[in-house]
Amino acid sequence: MSVLLRTIMTTDVFCLQPTLGAKEAAQALKDSHFSGAPVLGADGNPVGVISWWDVIGESCDGKTVEQLMTPHVFSMKPDDTAASAAKLMRADNIHRVVIMEDGKMVGLVTSMDLLGTLTS
Repeated sequence: MSVLLRTIMTTDVFCLQPTLGAKEAAQALKDSHFSGAPVLGADGNPVGVISWWDVIGESCDGKTVEQLMTPHVFSMKPDDTAASAAKLMRADNIHRVVIMEDGKMVGLVTSMDLLGTLTS
């Protein structure tokens, strides 16, 4: 039986705003214990993804999340399988996939979520 993403996705997704400064974003990620997060546009949908590595270091001083984020958002549907998400993550060297349904973000699956399916 295949594990569907809807059964392992996080639905209360921690997100950042594009106008947030790099230092503030780094602190928010640290405080939330996340290594990255989707970046939401004005419509509430993801416009990019930011990771801890994007917001640390002197080269980030004075920059915003929007300037540092990866503007490409990898997304899948809730009824896609964990195996297909793992293949995507491995092929594109990413650690999080936004779950979209009917044009809206409904969840997030991370590489740690996928590891959890192997140990449960």
